[in-house]
Amino acid sequence: MAALAVTESDTAGSGHANVSGLVFGTSNNTGGSASTLPSATDDGLIFAMEIDLRNRKRYLDLTSTAGNGAAGTYAAAWCVLSRGHELPNTAAERGCSQILRA
Repeated sequence: MAALAVTESDTAGSGHANVSGLVFGTSNNTGGSASTLPSATDDGLIFAMEIDLRNRKRYLDLTSTAGNGAAGTYAAAWCVLSRGHELPNTAAERGCSQILRA
């Protein structure tokens, strides 16, 4: 991947800016390490982003840019809305390679 981030705006389709903490490759993950963009060797891995929707702008968008075309890029994205009181604490317990949180 060349880019993977969540953006937000008060206007549909324009004015989107990165959500702080939800930019793979620049934000730290939940383990406290610098996150990395998914690469050609990350087949079958899950990269998650957790967002507290309170005090967010109205429109959220996912920026996902495939790499340079040297290797095939496939991606799937889904959203789960929940109010969980107890959740697994680590990326491994959630079955994820990395988790970003904002």
